[in-house]
Order: sequence, then structure tokens, then C-alpha cells
Amino acid sequence: MSAILYDKTCKYSGCGREFQSKARNTRYCCVECRELAQIENRKKKARNKKRRNEYDKNKELERLVARCYALSRDIMEFVMPAPDDGEEYELHHYQLDPFNCSPLNMAWVKRDKHEQYHTVLPTADAIFVLKELMRNPEYLLRLHEAYEEMLENKELDANKFTVMEFLGKDLREVDS
Repeated sequence: MSAILYDKTCKYSGCGREFQSKARNTRYCCVECRELAQIENRKKKARNKKRRNEYDKNKELERLVARCYALSRDIMEFVMPAPDDGEEYELHHYQLDPFNCSPLNMAWVKRDKHEQYHTVLPTADAIFVLKELMRNPEYLLRLHEAYEEMLENKELDANKFTVMEFLGKDLREVDS
């Protein structure tokens, strides 16, 4: 009686070689692939743990922003539904401010065009803001208040405003 051989593909992402095995649960073609896969899995677990920890630190702010995006989407669906032409549309905030849920600040844009809006290289001020947000999540609220104040004082034109223009202002004053 001959043993049954199972045709398999090595599950290690760097290999993918076809092989045969007598055991049904064999995943890797050789010991080296198994060891490399274990190392890769440990790195993935560490990355995921780090992401979970970062989220746990800022979860109230993350949830607030997520609720703002959901509210914005509901408002736009009510005021002006996304076009139904078979394309995928996403909601874009002109001022890149999720707290501004005004329909004048939002538009439906095609998914590939929406990505282009957000692929601007960060300036030194933008990097400063991101570092501040990582260090102190409440900085976003102070930043938003400063933006509102600049709009009230006519230092920014709400119709022509871009985030990079706003970040070009001396935001280090906001932190004081």
C-alpha cells in the first residue's frame, strides 16, 4: 500500500515553492522556510502590538475623528448623494478638517483623484504638527481653535484655503 502524497505550496512568503508531503498539515517545504516564517510572524505580531498600543493611547481622539467623518458622510448623503455612475467615490474635505461638516467644505471625488489630493509632501511645519499630535493628542483641538480664529480674523480665506497654507503659518504660536 503506497502512502498518499499531498501537493502543496510553501506558505513562506519568500518561497512559494511547490512540494509534496505525506502529512496534511505541513505548511513549509523545508526547515529553513519554517524558521524564516516564524521570524516574519514574530515581527508582524510586534508591529500589530505596537499599533494597538498607539491606538489605545489616543482612542478617544481617534473615535471623535471617526464620528466626525461618519457625520460628514451622512450630511453629504442627505444634501447631495454621491453620483451613481459605477465609479467609486469618496468624501473629500477641502480644508482637510474633519470637524468642519459644512457641505461647502465637502465634495464627492473619485477614489483615484482623492488619493492625489492627499499625496502632498509634508512641509517642516506639517511634520512639527504631526510630532506634536503624537506627543499630545489635545494639540489637534488647539490647532482647530487657532484655525477658527484665523478664519474669523480674515487671515485665511475659507474658499481658497489649503492645509499647507494653514500649516505654513507660524503654528508654534498655537502651542503656547
